[in-house]
Amino acid sequence: MATAVQRDIAKEAITETASQLSEVRQHSQRMTAHIGRLEDALEDALEGHRSIIAPIRGVTDDVLLEIFMVCFEDLVNVYHLKPFPISITLASVCRRWRALALSTPRLWSAASITVQNAPGVGRKSNLLHLFTSRSRERPLKLVVAPPKSQAFSDQEFDAGVCQPLAGALAACAARWEDISFGDDCSKSFLMLVQELIFAVTPGYLCPLPMLRSLGFERQYQDEDWLCLNMFAGAPNLRTVLYSICEMNFSKPHVDLVWDQLNTWLEAHLCVEGYMNLLRRCPALIQCWGGIVMGYYLGQRIYEGPILRHNLRSLEVMIREPGSGQNLFDHLELPCLLELYVSSETDTYDDEDAPAAEIWQQSSLEAFLLRSSCPLQRLVLDVHHFPMEGGLRLLEHLPELVEFGFSEPFSGGEPVFDTALVEKLTLSPDAGTLSSAASVLLPKLRVLALIGPLFCDRRAFRAMVKSRVATRNHAKLQALYLYPKNRDFTKVKNILRDKAHFLDFPSFPDFLRVEVSCW
Repeated sequence: MATAVQRDIAKEAITETASQLSEVRQHSQRMTAHIGRLEDALEDALEGHRSIIAPIRGVTDDVLLEIFMVCFEDLVNVYHLKPFPISITLASVCRRWRALALSTPRLWSAASITVQNAPGVGRKSNLLHLFTSRSRERPLKLVVAPPKSQAFSDQEFDAGVCQPLAGALAACAARWEDISFGDDCSKSFLMLVQELIFAVTPGYLCPLPMLRSLGFERQYQDEDWLCLNMFAGAPNLRTVLYSICEMNFSKPHVDLVWDQLNTWLEAHLCVEGYMNLLRRCPALIQCWGGIVMGYYLGQRIYEGPILRHNLRSLEVMIREPGSGQNLFDHLELPCLLELYVSSETDTYDDEDAPAAEIWQQSSLEAFLLRSSCPLQRLVLDVHHFPMEGGLRLLEHLPELVEFGFSEPFSGGEPVFDTALVEKLTLSPDAGTLSSAASVLLPKLRVLALIGPLFCDRRAFRAMVKSRVATRNHAKLQALYLYPKNRDFTKVKNILRDKAHFLDFPSFPDFLRVEVSCW
């Protein structure tokens, strides 16, 4: 047992040793901090030297992230999603880029799952799990696109092989916001996904609470296929892209909440099918990418009553003689703001059919009068235009702001002729009450003309000048012309940067409908 003297010596030694240890630790901390500052300074100096050789290294994280998002936004439209996701590419450049990419869930919220063959199912399933994990809780934009190799054809469908991918889709179904199923995604595969979704979702919960847009690129032909009902309870579903194979749309192949849909894309239907679609979707606002078809398939001419609907935007392609007339003869759209009409004649047996047999302006004119709609945008991209008094229908469109017209290259009489140009010319006193009613297109701001113009050049320039100098009506803000003609170069001097000579016979982007769910 230690004596009192020994205990006093030990206590003194403990105090002194503890003090020394504390000093060592403090010194170590100061040295560590100093070393850290030296490392940071050297790293900054190194990055400074590297930035001279590689300027991207000098870009701050917030600016770099903006660049990342620009790359990502280019892929938001699912039809441009690359097989190898841009987010993986960005995360593979260097440690800094990887850290930034992994800390940005939005970069991982869109993916294209393209399966080349059965052995690739496992890899794509893991890829989907990777994206759902890194995107955290963000809504997902997905494309499930087996290629045209018939990897998932109904005849060769193997539930065991497809189970991992179907399970990965079902596991993230509650976060689907926009999803598109490719044109080789079979009914059997979709039924497996549906089965797994219902298996993992409690009965009291909606399986697809975030779903906003749905796309089917394949036309399913089975007459009895009415059992795909996983989308029926999606409360936020508003947009559907589906090229329906059943011409009259009497028995839809997918169960949806029809009365909440506001956008339908790629409706390839006969006239009766369009009527049934509009009746089934009373809240529909946009119907784009449509083709009026069916007569060459033996469909009857529609003879039902005129349908009144609150559709605001309609884009249709007329492919067969009489179909356009039949459609417009049976529609009344009092809320219509945008109308795009195009034609395609290369499927006809007789490509030299008279214009009046392709479609009739009188039907479109009667439709506009009957609808009494405040149409603000009209694009006529037709190969044959019936000469029934020129563009007489423009007289019934006082609210029109944007007008695009494609002059046929058929060699017949011009439609956009000198007489029409003179009608579009504003007189100096066009603002008086007595003359305002006679002004053609008083609110026109954008004019796009595709094709040869045979009108008098001086009259055309006078029209442009009057539309620029007017004080009582809307001023012309943009003019688009194709092809470029030397006789119209003087128009450039009038409009300056508001005049555009197009390089291709195509309307500017804002006058064209790009069909896409997203």
